[in-house]
Amino acid sequence: MKHLKEVNMSYLEHFAFALKNSYLLLLALFFLIVHAVFPFLFEKRASKIISKIWFSFPRKTFKQLYLEKSVQLSEIDIFISEWHQNSNEKLELHEFLGLSKEEYKTYAEDYGKFQENFEKLQNSL
Repeated sequence: MKHLKEVNMSYLEHFAFALKNSYLLLLALFFLIVHAVFPFLFEKRASKIISKIWFSFPRKTFKQLYLEKSVQLSEIDIFISEWHQNSNEKLELHEFLGLSKEEYKTYAEDYGKFQENFEKLQNSL
């Protein structure tokens, strides 16, 4: 199945992932309904659950999206902001971006060279 290949999951892995997130969404719904009636209860509980679900989805890295021409190089700052805002992120920033340590070092120290290298890489595909 095309979708399972795209998300790199077996049928059972996908089933378990979808079932777990369905349960979490129902839990978030419960907290939201209670919060709607009693605003002083569960003030951030549903938001935390939804954030947990969002960040559990497999995503492509900045580098993968750039090489596919889905994002521009200048959009790297959006990805960096997302990494900083997600306090639960277990990856180092360069890993989150899909960059090697050397690529990230070039980005941090010489953006012009980084831009040149990535444009060459993208054009070689």
